[in-house]
Amino acid sequence: MKKATVIIPTLNNEKDIETCLKALKSQTFKDFEVLLVDGYSKDETVEIGKKYNAKIVYDNGHTRGHACNTALDNVNTLYIVFTDADCIPRPNWLEELMKQFEERHEIASVGGPNYSPPDDSDFAKSVDVVYSSRIMTGNARYGSIYKKVVEIDHNPGCNAAYKTEVVKKIGFDSEEDGILGAEDVVLDYKIRKNGGKLLFTPNAVVWHRRRQTLKKYWKQVYWYGLVRAIANKKYPELRCRYHVYPTTAIFALITIFSLTVTVSFILKNLLPILGIFFLLVFYLLICLRSSATSYSKFKSPKHIIKASLLIPVGHLAWGVGYLRGLCKTRKEGNK
Repeated sequence: MKKATVIIPTLNNEKDIETCLKALKSQTFKDFEVLLVDGYSKDETVEIGKKYNAKIVYDNGHTRGHACNTALDNVNTLYIVFTDADCIPRPNWLEELMKQFEERHEIASVGGPNYSPPDDSDFAKSVDVVYSSRIMTGNARYGSIYKKVVEIDHNPGCNAAYKTEVVKKIGFDSEEDGILGAEDVVLDYKIRKNGGKLLFTPNAVVWHRRRQTLKKYWKQVYWYGLVRAIANKKYPELRCRYHVYPTTAIFALITIFSLTVTVSFILKNLLPILGIFFLLVFYLLICLRSSATSYSKFKSPKHIIKASLLIPVGHLAWGVGYLRGLCKTRKEGNK
C-alpha cells in the first residue's frame, strides 16, 4: 500500500491535467498514488489520466466537496493530498509535505503556497499580484505568505495534505449540506474546532494558473463571494469583517453617488461631484500601493498597474457574489 494519495477533482480539464500529472511523475517522493475524481468529463481528461496510471473514480455530485467525499470512499493510504488540475507541483512538493508529518506527529494537516507559473500570461500574472495583495484578500491565506513553518488557520485545497483518518471522521460539506463551495475552509475550521493543528510550510510550492481573461476573473471572484456568504451563514464563527467590506462599499458608493448628483443638480454646483472624483482617485491610489506591496513574484511596473485596476473589479465581483449568497440563504431559510 502506498503512503499517500494525491486527489485531483476533474471535469473537462484536458488542457491542464497532463502538465499536472507530468509534474507529479517527477516528484522526489515516490511512495504515492494519484486519484482523479472525475465528474464525467466529455473531453480527454480521463484518457490522459489513464496514460499516467492514475486511478479513476466517477462522481455524480455538483460540487468539489462532493467529489472530495467520493475520493474519501476510495482511499486507504495514511495521508491524502489535494491539488487541482491546473496546478503544477514543484518536484519536492510531496517530500516537503510528508517531512512535516514525520517531524511533527501531532499535526492533522500541512499545506504550502501557490503562485502563478512563470509561463502564465501577462493578465494572469496581474491577477496573481491581485490575489497576493492584502486589500483584495483581507485576512485570507491568499493574502498572506510566511517565510518559515508556522501554525495556520487554513490552507487552500489546491495545496493541502491531511491525515486520512482525520478527514474521514469529519468529511467535506457539499450540496447536501447546503454548502456549494468553500469546502476546504469549512473542513479546516472543523479540524481546528476538534483540536487539530494545521501547518504552513513555504517549501511545498505549487504553481497555480490564474484566470486568463477579465470575464473568467470576474466569475471566479464572484463565486468566491457567493460561496463564502453561504458558508458564513451556516458557520457564523467563520465570519470576518473583511467579507462584508466590498458589499458595504457597493451600497455606500451607490448611495453617495446618488446623493451627490442630486445635491449638485439642486445647488447647480459641481464641487460635490469633484469630491467623489477625488475619493475615487484616493481609492485607486490605495489599490496601487496594495499591488506594489503584494507578495507576488510578478511585481513589474506593468503588472502592478494592471493589478491596481483589477482590484476594484474584484471588489465589485466579490460584493455582488456575497450579496447574492446572503439573499440565497435567506430565501432558502424562508421556505
